[in-house]
Amino acid sequence: MRDRSPWDHLDYAGNHLTPVEGTIEIDVNEIANTGRVLAEFMEGGDQYRIVFDRFAASQPFHDGGIATRVYEHGDSGNGDPLYPKTWLYLAAWGTATMYQNDQVLYKDYAAHFMVMERSRDPKTHEVHYPVKRTLPGGETDPAGMEIDLWVRSKDQNTKNFPPFETFIHLYWEEVTWR
Repeated sequence: MRDRSPWDHLDYAGNHLTPVEGTIEIDVNEIANTGRVLAEFMEGGDQYRIVFDRFAASQPFHDGGIATRVYEHGDSGNGDPLYPKTWLYLAAWGTATMYQNDQVLYKDYAAHFMVMERSRDPKTHEVHYPVKRTLPGGETDPAGMEIDLWVRSKDQNTKNFPPFETFIHLYWEEVTWR
C-alpha cells in the first residue's frame, strides 16, 4: 500500500514483498455468478478491507464472471502474459471496492482473484517466470496452492509494472477449504 511510483508490483524475484496479517474469505456460486469475496488486512496501523461482489465476464473464458478449472496467463491464450500459465481451481473477474479504516479508498475498481497452483517458491517467494518451458503445464507447482487477488485502476502509468496507476496485489500462501 505504501509503494511509490515507479514500482514493480509483480516482483518475480520476491525481494520486495511486504508481509501483512490478513484473511480472505471466498463464498461464491460459480453457476449463478454470485457471492462475495472479502479480504481484510492491516498495514502500518491502517485496516484495509476489499469487498468483491460484482462479477462480470469480459472474455469468454470468464464464464459469466466466475469460472472453475481453467488455465490462465502465460501462453495459455487466456488473460495477459504477465503472470505464469497456471491452473485455476476457482477464479472471478469484476469490480470491487476497497476501504481504508472504513472509508472508501477505491470504488468500483477492476478486480480478479485466483485460487490456483502455487506460483511463488515457498522459501524464496520467487516466481520462476518467464522461463522456457519443457512440459505442457505451466511454470507453477501443482503440489501447492495459493490465492491471488488483484484490484487495479483504469488509469495507466507506464513507469509501473504492470502499467496501472493503482495496482493492489495480495497473495495468500495458505489455503483452507471449508
